[in-house]
Amino acid sequence: MKLKNFNNLLDLFFDQYNKQDKNKIFLTNLGNPKHKLSWEKTYLIVNHLSNNISKDIKLGDRCILISENRPEWLISDLAIMLAGGISVPSYTTYTTKDYEYIINDCEPSIVIVSNDDQFKKIKDRRDESKGMEKAMGRRAYASVKTMDIDDRMKAHAKKHGIDMRHKHMRLMKKYVGEGMSFTKAHNRAQKEAPVNKDE
Repeated sequence: MKLKNFNNLLDLFFDQYNKQDKNKIFLTNLGNPKHKLSWEKTYLIVNHLSNNISKDIKLGDRCILISENRPEWLISDLAIMLAGGISVPSYTTYTTKDYEYIINDCEPSIVIVSNDDQFKKIKDRRDESKGMEKAMGRRAYASVKTMDIDDRMKAHAKKHGIDMRHKHMRLMKKYVGEGMSFTKAHNRAQKEAPVNKDE
């Protein structure tokens, strides 16, 4: 594999995704080894997150990413790039003042944080930071938590009494991966492959 054939990390990711066994483990959380993501799950989450980010940014907008070294960091970085944004990674060890300077300097359209502790560092400075005020005004803050597509699909199927092998569920997985909400994906799949609880 020649890295010079790829323009960026996103191109490399999609190239490898197309070549790999989709069920093969791609990412593992070192702090929680049981938390593993296959190539397919990672692909679906990246696309889903990217579709949501694209609703709040324009091409070339800066997006601050405050997260520890974890699978969700890479997922968020890829999703930002896919949405046409520019990632501005920041260390979780930064102080509130550090974040205020960075946010005022780059004026991000969104800020993604890994947990509530990181959120609190920047939330309290909103009134003193034009960059933070702009970001918060655009539904910017989101906790980086991996959405396990398979688990959510199973829960949805159980709730609605749908067999996981039904075409309806395959369509839902496709639409969720494209960025649709579960409700919209369910409604669209219901039109194309109707199911009822008696099946």
